[in-house]
Amino acid sequence: MSLYLFLLLLLSPLPMSLSAEVYASSSSSPRGNNVGDQPALLAFKAQIRSDPHGILDAWNDTVSFCEWPGILCHSPTRTRVTTINLAGMRLAGPLSPSLANLSSLDTLNLQENAFFGTLPRELGRLPLLKTLNLSFNSLTSSLPDELANCTNLRFLNLQGNRISGNLPLELGARLSGLLVLNLDGNLLTGTIPSSLGNLTSLTELWLSRNGLSGSIPENLGALSSLVFIQLSYNNLEGEVPPSLYNVSSSLQHFSLSNNRLIGSIPAEFGLNFPNIRTLLLGGNNFSGKIPASITNKSHIELLDLSQNNFGGDLPEDIGRLSNLRQLNLERNRLTGGATFLLSLSNCTRLEFLSLFSNNMTGVLPEYSLANLSSHLSILLLGENQLSGTILEQIDRLVNLKHLNLRFNAFGGSIPFSIGKLVNLRKLSLLGNSFSGEIPASIGNLTNIIEINVGNNRLRGEITPNIGNLSGIRSLCLQGNMLSGSIPKSIFAGISNLTEQLDLSGNSLSGGLPPEIGLLTKVQAIDISGNRLSGNIPKSIGNCTGLQSLDMASNSFDGPIPESLSQIRGIMDLDLSQNRLSGEIPDFLAELQFLWSLNLSFNDFDGRIPQRGVFMALNSSSFMGNRHLCGCRMNLPPCMRRPPNERNRDIVFIVTTAISILGFILLILLALFFKILVAIRVRESAVEPSTPNTSVSDTIIEMQNCCKPVSYKDLYRATDGFSEENLTGIGNFSRVYRGIIGDSDAVAVKVLDPQQRGAMKSFLRECEALRNIRHRNLLKIITLCSSVDAKGGDFMAVVLEFMPNGSLEGWLHPRTGSNRSLSLMERGHDSTCRRLWPCKMPACSSVGQHPLHSGLLWLHPSRVCDGWGGDDGGRRL
Repeated sequence: MSLYLFLLLLLSPLPMSLSAEVYASSSSSPRGNNVGDQPALLAFKAQIRSDPHGILDAWNDTVSFCEWPGILCHSPTRTRVTTINLAGMRLAGPLSPSLANLSSLDTLNLQENAFFGTLPRELGRLPLLKTLNLSFNSLTSSLPDELANCTNLRFLNLQGNRISGNLPLELGARLSGLLVLNLDGNLLTGTIPSSLGNLTSLTELWLSRNGLSGSIPENLGALSSLVFIQLSYNNLEGEVPPSLYNVSSSLQHFSLSNNRLIGSIPAEFGLNFPNIRTLLLGGNNFSGKIPASITNKSHIELLDLSQNNFGGDLPEDIGRLSNLRQLNLERNRLTGGATFLLSLSNCTRLEFLSLFSNNMTGVLPEYSLANLSSHLSILLLGENQLSGTILEQIDRLVNLKHLNLRFNAFGGSIPFSIGKLVNLRKLSLLGNSFSGEIPASIGNLTNIIEINVGNNRLRGEITPNIGNLSGIRSLCLQGNMLSGSIPKSIFAGISNLTEQLDLSGNSLSGGLPPEIGLLTKVQAIDISGNRLSGNIPKSIGNCTGLQSLDMASNSFDGPIPESLSQIRGIMDLDLSQNRLSGEIPDFLAELQFLWSLNLSFNDFDGRIPQRGVFMALNSSSFMGNRHLCGCRMNLPPCMRRPPNERNRDIVFIVTTAISILGFILLILLALFFKILVAIRVRESAVEPSTPNTSVSDTIIEMQNCCKPVSYKDLYRATDGFSEENLTGIGNFSRVYRGIIGDSDAVAVKVLDPQQRGAMKSFLRECEALRNIRHRNLLKIITLCSSVDAKGGDFMAVVLEFMPNGSLEGWLHPRTGSNRSLSLMERGHDSTCRRLWPCKMPACSSVGQHPLHSGLLWLHPSRVCDGWGGDDGGRRL
């Protein structure tokens, strides 16, 4: 290393002098403009993509570059650039490596811009560089090892970028003169290199808000000049090295907060760090007692030991920390009484005091709060076991902004003087035993944004003065014994409420004022567990910011208002245990964010919608409504299917009535024409029977005169209606060959009830066959009107089976059929007798008069229109 320094000292003057001569000889202006440094600056300018202030517009040939904005040349001849200071100019673009050509540069300050991309390695070629400040940009990549070549570097600040990777070991090995190392707020990982212990001149070490892990190196305790050490918000673990508690008598800021460190604070801690002003150890796993010696730190201003496992009593003389401005001991396991609060009256500069969430017990000493510093703005004593009362003298805390006493055992009344704390922003007295009325003076807290006095023993009516709190965002009065009606006047005053209104668990009565619709921004309203009654006001639909609405356990009646459909973002709706009635509105299924709905124990009726949120609910959401129906949740089936949307307007009723009357008229006309046609058909029959009776009588008569047969019998007879026994398919039926018992083969004609018009055609054929008598007609053996195996309607006609097929099949054979008649065969009766010996008299009609009176009833256009189809001829 000594040889390297010798060569550097020996050779460095020569090129510097040569460069000066070259720069001087090349000057072309009386101002001594140095062309050598100008190209490097112009190359830097060329990379800039955004210059909102136009700062670089003046970087041109009209003046010497030493006079450009942000450029300084300190050499005697003003020919070499030594400083570039463009901080806060909002420049954007990559950082040009050409900066490495400015060999005399000792200060580069580009903080608070928008430079991005990698940090150029070439910057390591600037041996005279002392200050490198690139903080608060968007630089990425890792920290280049070449920066260790800048051995004159004193100030290195890369805070607030996106630099990743490990810390180079070379930084601690070669930058022995470094005073400030600030890498705070990056993406660094790995461990803290022990070589940083070699930076004996270091006064400030900033490594917080990264992803560093592992333990703290022991040799950091060798940094005897350290004034500021910031290692918070990492993943450091293990115990703090003892040497670090003795690191420097000059140390003023010591922060290890929000890591995973363990162990205890040494008892002699108070004997070290005589000049300590900030001690931040919160958010770790430290344990043990807080050493009494800590009260020796009379200069300390910020003491944060929060979110650890410290236990035992707090030192009684902690008030000796007379310069204390912030004391944060929240979320530990501290015990003992609150007598130490008396000594804190000596801390006249105290602004922040938090003992929130410990195990403090006992009665609050009288005047202990009133005697605290008048500068106090935040007082957090919640979630302990403290008791006592709050005296009227609390109004001395004139600068108080946040008072939290929640979940203790404080009692007595809320002091009227609390209305004098005009700077108060947050007040939480939740979960205590305060009694009496809410003081009307609370209306004077015009700067308040949150009030929570829930779960106490407050009585009386809600004071209308709450309407004066125009800036309030959250108002919680739940779990008390408040009575009377809800004042209408408060809603206009608190219309800016954005978070929640909670009046639940009281004894409030009367109706819900329509003025509640003024709360258009509030996210949650809870008025459950009261005695409110009447209809739900339609104005509730104006609360379009609602995400949660709880109105359960009241006496509201009437229907759910349609205006609720306007609250499109609602997620939780509870209307249970009221007296609401009517049908459950279908619009609830259209609220796409609604995931929790409770309508139980009301008087709703009708069908439960079968979509949206209703598909995810169980029976508990609807129990206690005796008149609901549906196909889910063990409810009784609905007797009729209601329309999708109910509309009780007079126009709808009249329109529906006219439509029904018109439909009935059309049916009567159709029946009239049907009767006329039937009369003419009977008159043309060969052997007309008795006058027509009803269709139902026809089926009953035909079933009574025939041997009954069941669906099961026909199923067995046709081998389960197999395809092998299928002999024909019509528009509305299929014909199967079957054998019933020991009888001959029969033809089973099965109706397809799913086809439109099938039933009508079936009844028409039954009517015709009942009234016709002809020797050439097939004999009907029986009828079957029953249900099939699936519970559906089943109807069939059992006829004689003709093995030679139908007349139509011979006259009009299908493609591939071996059944056909020649022209000569069609004209001879012998053909007909050969094929159908039992129906001989009908054969003379085949070739001569297809519309013979005996066959007229068999023609598809007259009897089997649309029902018999291809099997119509099989009746011969």
